[in-house]
Amino acid sequence: MSNVKTVELGECISAPTNTMADNGRRRAALWLASFLLVAASGCFGPEDALDHFADELTIPPELGASIVVPKDEDEMSSNAGIREMDEFMLRNGIQPGIYKLALRINPGEQGLVYLKAFEVTKGTQLSGKRLKEASSERVGGSTDLAKKFLYDKEFVIYEGDWGKPYAARIEVWFVPDSGKPERKLMERVCKIEGWQR
Repeated sequence: MSNVKTVELGECISAPTNTMADNGRRRAALWLASFLLVAASGCFGPEDALDHFADELTIPPELGASIVVPKDEDEMSSNAGIREMDEFMLRNGIQPGIYKLALRINPGEQGLVYLKAFEVTKGTQLSGKRLKEASSERVGGSTDLAKKFLYDKEFVIYEGDWGKPYAARIEVWFVPDSGKPERKLMERVCKIEGWQR
């Protein structure tokens, strides 16, 4: 004879209570160990996890005083400061590599303004599509060129790490609503750092 128990339809088979509790504790312990391992590897990752983009870059000395150095927020008293600002005002964000750019511009017609950025010594484009998406903003325009419109956007430069400044050319581009070709409105060379991830 066989020791197999026949189970009727609708009848429940359950494991002994202590086995289920043990399995639950094991699963919780495995989940916790996995979580801690992933968290620790993010905090104490290898040196190769750092961005080495700016390691060998230097700011060309010939740029001298012409290079734009981002201002800290406390240097800007309020939005009134933006209204009275220069045409191009680059400000530091909450961490190195995060910036805010305020412009007073009049492209002559309505449309979309966005940014492009390039490392100065090698011409490498910085943050490509992500920069365009993050910096895009609609602005007004007028045939009265004395009238100015405010552009004010935050963006991130991903190449490089904190404490490794380099020179980048920030270009301001305009796409007219009229369907005319896009055009560059202005550019400035700025001292920047990459956002450390």
